[in-house]
Amino acid sequence: MKKMFVLFMQFKSHMMKQKKMEEMKEKKEEKAMKQMKAFKALITFAHKVEEKKEMMHKMMEMVEKKMKAKFMMFKKCAFEGKCMKGSESESSEENQGSQTSEESSEEMGEEMKWMKEMMEGKSSEEHSGESKEEDDKEEERMHLFMAMKKMMEHGGENEEEAMEAMKKHLSKNGDKEMWGNDHDDEKMKMMKKMFMMAKSMKMMKAMKEDHKEDESAKLFKFMIFMKHMEEAKMMERSFAEFMGWKQDQMMMNRQKSVPHLTYFDIRGRGEITRLMFAAGKKEYTETRVPITGDAWTLLKPTTPYGQLPILNISGQVYGQSLAIQAYIAKETGFYPEHKREQMRVDEIALAREDLFIAESNAFGVVQQDPTRRAELTAALIANAYPLYFGRFAQIIRENEARSGFAVGDKPTMADFVIFEGTTSVMQSNPQVLDAFPELKALRVKMAGWPGVAEYLAMRPYSEI
Repeated sequence: MKKMFVLFMQFKSHMMKQKKMEEMKEKKEEKAMKQMKAFKALITFAHKVEEKKEMMHKMMEMVEKKMKAKFMMFKKCAFEGKCMKGSESESSEENQGSQTSEESSEEMGEEMKWMKEMMEGKSSEEHSGESKEEDDKEEERMHLFMAMKKMMEHGGENEEEAMEAMKKHLSKNGDKEMWGNDHDDEKMKMMKKMFMMAKSMKMMKAMKEDHKEDESAKLFKFMIFMKHMEEAKMMERSFAEFMGWKQDQMMMNRQKSVPHLTYFDIRGRGEITRLMFAAGKKEYTETRVPITGDAWTLLKPTTPYGQLPILNISGQVYGQSLAIQAYIAKETGFYPEHKREQMRVDEIALAREDLFIAESNAFGVVQQDPTRRAELTAALIANAYPLYFGRFAQIIRENEARSGFAVGDKPTMADFVIFEGTTSVMQSNPQVLDAFPELKALRVKMAGWPGVAEYLAMRPYSEI
């Protein structure tokens, strides 16, 4: 007894250490993920800062050149008497800086080019050719601004209307490569709309919360914002970053919501759930625990009832095979909606559980007492199989849909239960099913059902 207690304490100590190691590992992984996330955010921000600094540096260089040219003109006029007329000075200045101006505008991109034009100003002759088109755009932006402002002031009312107006405006004025793709699928169109909404709502919220600025300052900011939105090449990077973040979020949510099944590497009480996963084409992951070795010994204390299977969904662990089966049946569409049909499905599932216990008792004594196993198997063939299989066959015959299924005109959890519940006897004593043609016909139907056939072909086990 003393030795047993010592062994127990050693085992307990080992389990506590194992648990602490796992907790430390989880904390380290969580910390590492947070650090990596923070590092990525830092790198992204640093890249943006560097880009902005480079653009601002080029812009300031250009402004300094402009200032220097103006000062030289003033110096020549004031001290040397070499004053030129306005048109001549403008043309000479343009000649002096034309080459550098063209090069810098190409490097800076559309955004800086527009800012450069605003700072330098354009002569009335240069501006006249495009004034009408720009005026029309300005007027449209004004209407958009008023629509967005009205939406924000009324707590989000007319949001759809404002977003549609913005979408139309960008589709008409934006770069066709970015906003005007006719071949965009519905998902991409939705993502672009979400992107525009997120950007515009953030802008409007900031404007609304800033009480220091007057209406004209807010309008000017909005005009700049819309000009940027219209420049598709400038917005493409921002949109790509948004899409990358959205895909990362979707991937994380998908990984969290994907069920994880843990069961022994046998059919047993986990196979009905696996079959429904396969037939329902529902994504899942699983851990197959060897029936021999230390893996189950270490895992057992961590399970809710010291049993398998268990199902992990978003970090929550659920036990009991029948509860898991019912949940997956509902998730994959194999659980009927009518209450009486639900009761029939549950009846078959519970009956099969009774039969499974009887089979387990018979097959589990093979090594200890072959004679006893033979007796229990004989009792199954003489009593249990006729009782349960006879009832299952009767239910199929009495199904009003005359579909060959247990309930209704398509497979339900009950049919997966009957299929799996007759597999062991089909392997060991197939002649038993000769008395139940309904069950044999159902087995053929289920074995060929889409998803099930592929799963059975790839199944790594067949005997248990």
